[in-house]
Amino acid sequence: MTQRKCRYDFVEDRVPSVAQIMDRVAQSTDSLVLKRQAQLKTSLRRLIKHGGLDPERIPFIPPVMQGVFQRVSISETGLSKKSIQNDRSNVRFLLGHFGLSNLGQYRVPLEGEHRELFAKLGDRHLKAGISRLLRFAQVHGVALAEIDDFVAAQFHNALVQEGVLKDPQTSWRSALHSWNKVRDLFPDLGLQALTPPRRSDHWGCPWNVFPQSLVNEIENYFTVRSEVGDLFDPDAPDVLLRPRTIETQRDWLRVLASAAVRSGVDIALITSLTKLVDPQTVEAALRWYMNDHKGNCTEYPVMLVAQAATVAKALRRPEADIDRLGKLVKKLRRFVKHAGSEPRRLDRLEQFESRQNELRIVALSDHVVATITRKNTLPSPQDRLAVQMAVVHELFLTTSLRRSNVVALDLDRHFIWPDGPDGKRCLIRIPGNEVKNHDSLHKELPEHVIDLIRLYRARYRSDSSSAWLFPGRNGQHKRPSTLTQQYGAFVKLWTGLEVTPHLMRSFADKLYTDRHPEGGEVMRRQLGHRSPETRIGHYADPRSRAAGRAYQKLFLEERKTALDDPTLFVSPTVALRTGKGRTANPDQDVIR
Repeated sequence: MTQRKCRYDFVEDRVPSVAQIMDRVAQSTDSLVLKRQAQLKTSLRRLIKHGGLDPERIPFIPPVMQGVFQRVSISETGLSKKSIQNDRSNVRFLLGHFGLSNLGQYRVPLEGEHRELFAKLGDRHLKAGISRLLRFAQVHGVALAEIDDFVAAQFHNALVQEGVLKDPQTSWRSALHSWNKVRDLFPDLGLQALTPPRRSDHWGCPWNVFPQSLVNEIENYFTVRSEVGDLFDPDAPDVLLRPRTIETQRDWLRVLASAAVRSGVDIALITSLTKLVDPQTVEAALRWYMNDHKGNCTEYPVMLVAQAATVAKALRRPEADIDRLGKLVKKLRRFVKHAGSEPRRLDRLEQFESRQNELRIVALSDHVVATITRKNTLPSPQDRLAVQMAVVHELFLTTSLRRSNVVALDLDRHFIWPDGPDGKRCLIRIPGNEVKNHDSLHKELPEHVIDLIRLYRARYRSDSSSAWLFPGRNGQHKRPSTLTQQYGAFVKLWTGLEVTPHLMRSFADKLYTDRHPEGGEVMRRQLGHRSPETRIGHYADPRSRAAGRAYQKLFLEERKTALDDPTLFVSPTVALRTGKGRTANPDQDVIR
């Protein structure tokens, strides 16, 4: 690689660096800057120190600064939350003061052969995949034919250093895969193939290495469970599986078979599902898996064995085999529970021990909408997305619907207006075949949510002609993964809290049962579960102090009653003289 032609790997030279901003602050004669000069300098120094930045190479632009603050941890820096908030506020002030808040195009423009290749691509996904790689190569003077694994490694370091991407490793892998696709599309360019990094399950075997009889039997197993068969067939499955569920369970079986092969089981002997779910084969696979993962047991191996038990039951294997697998699942779950591996959900619920954070979540949508509607300009794309996420947030809070149901809400099919479209009542009804546990859902929306949806549809929805409440691309609704990413970023931006759509169901349970410890049945119905155990195992907070507070409240009331009753105990003199805690006559010698 040659000497870079720009100061940055992906950004134009005209953008100031962090070091240049520090110089501007030090030399400024502006009254606004002078008034806060000491604070601004301190914030920039801490930004460089705790963000691990090279001030000469890091551009001072919103995406980079936001990435830095996302990486800053309160526990690692030793700073208080208030200090980090002040630093963030000072950086925002500087971005706005120097005209960098709404910077348009700031990336290095492509030129020459790099631009020609980019223009040839019609697939927007390929363009997005290799955009940064092409800019990096151009900045460092690397021709297209010279891009190799060494350049790819330096590109990975640049992505990490840039600090904009939330997951540089995944973006790097995607860029390399996209590059290889482009290489296949244009063989005449003489591009070199790049070696993408292996994923964590690199030991897994593809289906084509297993006996064809096993593959055929697995395909038949899932085909039967994806189609409506004879209603009177006693062997017909009780529940039909969705395509995503089939994909997940099929991969569990592949991983289980791969672990069995790694453990020493001859791959040629795994000719059928019966052989695969045999307890001895499953135990051998599990031993190897646990050893490969250094004994760290998570929910994943539990699901592998549970899937084997489900298949064994469907194949009508001997009861002894099914019981053996069932006991193994229970042991694994106890091991996971006692291994100290608290689920991330419980860790994230800790932030709601703060009453202020609880109130932030409850009032978030109102605050966001009030802030945006105060503008007298046409809604920007960011405004539209913020209001859309405010609607999503209110639906999570008030209905506790799952992410997959929220994202697929259809205005024609799921919304019912008993008093007409302009009425004050609105119901959401989702049929059972669209719900995870196949139980239909019926939710009534509060008036403020109805008003918010009407505002969103009238002014902020991107595609007013679509029947989807949250339209996506190509006439479909927004993808669940996209919703998760946008929603998490939305809440983080406005509150600083780390949340996911799934966490909001746990938040709803915590919010209610903290005030009503006996309200488990209410929340079971609110969350749409058939069994109380599902709520307790996956949504309720086992560390909840509500039950303890309820008991202590009763105890303190009883204690006060006891202390106010002077007839409970004999006088100390009588107790010492008789050697008894009570006299025969409870009215004798009482303490007055």
